[in-house]
Parts: sequence; C-alpha cells; structure tokens
Amino acid sequence: IEIENRKILENKELDIFLPTLNLAFEINGLFWHSELNGKDNKYHVEKLEECNNKGIRLIQIFEDEWLYKQEIVKSKIAHLINKNDKPKIYARKCYVEEIDNNYKKEFLLKNHIQGDDVSRIKLGLWLPKDDGDELVAVMTFCKPRISLGQKNNTNYNYELSRFATDMDYRVVGAFGKLFNYFKKHYKFNNIITYADRRWSEGNVYIKNGFELDHISKPNYWYFKNEKIRYHRFNFRKQNIKKLFPDIYDDNKTEIEMMNELGYDRIWDCGNL
Repeated sequence: IEIENRKILENKELDIFLPTLNLAFEINGLFWHSELNGKDNKYHVEKLEECNNKGIRLIQIFEDEWLYKQEIVKSKIAHLINKNDKPKIYARKCYVEEIDNNYKKEFLLKNHIQGDDVSRIKLGLWLPKDDGDELVAVMTFCKPRISLGQKNNTNYNYELSRFATDMDYRVVGAFGKLFNYFKKHYKFNNIITYADRRWSEGNVYIKNGFELDHISKPNYWYFKNEKIRYHRFNFRKQNIKKLFPDIYDDNKTEIEMMNELGYDRIWDCGNL
C-alpha cells in the first residue's frame, strides 16, 4: 500500500495506491475539496480520467460517505480488493417477490450508499431458510426522474433506481435474477439507469443488456457545517424563494444565494 503517491500523476497526489491491483483511492473532504477551496467542476473528473488513461481505477470517497456510511464503504472496498470473505449465496437458490416500502427502505438504508429512494416497483430476492426466509437483495424501479433531466423524455418507461445486496453475504447472480423478473412481469420499451463514476465502471449493467448512452458532466451537491451533501435539485431558485424568502433576490444566481446562506458545493465525476 502506497500512501500519498505523487509519482503517478504529474503535480497531483493519490491518497492511497495499490500497485498490484492498479487501484487507487481518494478521500475527498467536503471542505478541502469544495468549490470555494478551488476545486472546480473539472478537478475530480480530470483526476479520474488521468488515472484511467494510465490503466488505474480510481475510487473517490466523499467525507460524508465515510462518516455516515462507513460499513457500506468498507464492504465496497473489500469487494474491490478481492477481500470479501462473507458467505456466498447463489441467486438461483433464491426466489423473487415484490416487497413493501418498509422492507425496501430498511434494506436500502443499511446496504446502499445512496440510501432510500422513491420507487414504484420494489423487488426483493429472498433466501429460503427454515427459521424464516431472509431478504438478501433489492432492486427498485421508478419513473424517470425530473432531477436527472428526464421530465419530458418519453424514450424511457422506467429508471432502474437502486440495486443492493446484503453486506453480510456475497450474492452471486442477484442482479440478473431480479432484472429478469422485472423484464418478465412488466411492460416497457426502454429502461435507463445511472452509474456513479466515482464508484462504478458500469460493468454489471453492460453484462445484463444495457448499452452506454453517454457520460454526463460532473454534478454538484451543497453542504454546510454538518457535513451532509444535499442534491442541487433541492435548491433551485424556486425552492430558495420558498425556503429562504428573506434573502431571495431575482437578480442573484442560485450559487450566490447559497453562498450567502453559508453553503458551499462539491463536484463529482458525472455518471455513466
């Protein structure tokens, strides 16, 4: 394990580098990696692409993910470095069933780094057990989201919103089993989904019939002292007007008003 490597990228540092795996990790503190500290919309994605061009996979972890989702982060890292020694389960020995919102919410909060969602279709993969069947994977679908620019897009019937497996197991074939159930039981023309480039190369989607449409530009989140990121969609000008009427001004931009409220923003690497 190499710490603070400055040899690979010219004038840039990699926090952690595993040369035998060509894998690197960056721990992005929200304050130090924010826009007001000089990290613009190109900073994180350029570092990612520079690593990719050298055959290195770069994982970028935001501070709030480490603070509040640490067990999920550790589980993802264990998988990436081939050190996941959890018991193995085969999806072919499980069955799929639609689940209610309570099951879905509890499972996603425990096992998905983005947490819960708002979804219409909630599928669970259950492991039969003598003492009560166990939920070991979840896949959800929703209508294409306005916040991701799909309000008027009629090309897609559904968005695959979340997929997660239980951190306590290695669930082999879970994605395919759940997705095949969806394709068999629901009518659709096209499905869209997103893979966060900080964490994913989209391989599981490609293996299951998806095609890469495009790579989006970096997106941003707002944060304040509590070190929790809030999606920019929550702070559109119309929302600022409702939430903070005392400071709202038609002549000011969204970011000007958010800075006035004490918020900074941090950029990601975009989505596949």
